[in-house]
Amino acid sequence: MKKNVIIAILAITTILSTVYAFYEKTEAEKQQALAVENEKLAREMSIKAEEQMKLAEQQLRRTEVSMMEALKQTQIANEALKNCKKSN
Repeated sequence: MKKNVIIAILAITTILSTVYAFYEKTEAEKQQALAVENEKLAREMSIKAEEQMKLAEQQLRRTEVSMMEALKQTQIANEALKNCKKSN
């Protein structure tokens, strides 16, 4: 009888360990799939960030060109104003 109880306890322990191992394996697979998805998302976000950086740099260059043109136009207007004052 004592042997049977020990064998039964060992069998239950083995079954519980197997079930727990299967559960852990399933969770690990879910976590791995999630990690792969997150890595893919991170790559996509990195690419989008690089594109946005390029667009921002282009916009900055356009703004600098516009600012230089505005300064030129201001100088031209100031010269025209001086010439008008001299004429009067």
